[in-house]
Amino acid sequence: MFNTVSGKKFAVLGFAFKKDIGDIRETPAIDHLVSAGVTEKTNLSVIKDPYETAKGAHGVCILTEWNEFKSLDYQKIYDVMEKPVFFFDGRNVVNVQAMRKIGFMCIRLGSH
Repeated sequence: MFNTVSGKKFAVLGFAFKKDIGDIRETPAIDHLVSAGVTEKTNLSVIKDPYETAKGAHGVCILTEWNEFKSLDYQKIYDVMEKPVFFFDGRNVVNVQAMRKIGFMCIRLGSH
């Protein structure tokens, strides 16, 4: 992200404690955001539509492995985002090569 996340908008997919639930208490997603450098207070909006969430964002973060994230139209998401587009997959949900082919700068978090 060019050494800063300041002034950048992120679309976070899957902020819940675990997949397929809406409980965010003790969510590990917070740890992912802190390790990525998002530590200052930010404006946070909850938007249920992933395509609406991505509009104008500089990056997408998948932090919980909801099944619906496997079948999203990532070309549609890419098209509404600021460029260059960064994509952080913290749960091994997407095909990194396919995402790069679309145009995302795709990074798998925590991969070995």
